[in-house]
Amino acid sequence: MVRLGESKSVFAKRRGAEIHLMPGTVLLREFNAQEYRVTVTPAGLYDLDGKLFKSLSAVARHITGCQWSGPAFFGLKQKGGKQ
Repeated sequence: MVRLGESKSVFAKRRGAEIHLMPGTVLLREFNAQEYRVTVTPAGLYDLDGKLFKSLSAVARHITGCQWSGPAFFGLKQKGGKQ
C-alpha cells in the first residue's frame, strides 16, 4: 500500500527512514525562548530560514549546537522509540 504523496516524495525512497513527512509540512519548535519553523521541501530537504539541511538531526544540531535525534527534538517520536 502506498500512502498519499509517497509516490512523489523522496522520503519513500530513503532506506531506514522512519518518519515520512509530506512536502510543505511545517515543524515548529521553541528552544531557548526562540521559535524555529522548519519546512519540508519537495526535494525532501528541510528549510530553516532559507538554509537547507539533509536531515532533521542536522537541523536540531544547528539549533542546539549538540547532537540530537531530529525526530525526537521536533516531537515526532514517542517515548520508548516506538511510533
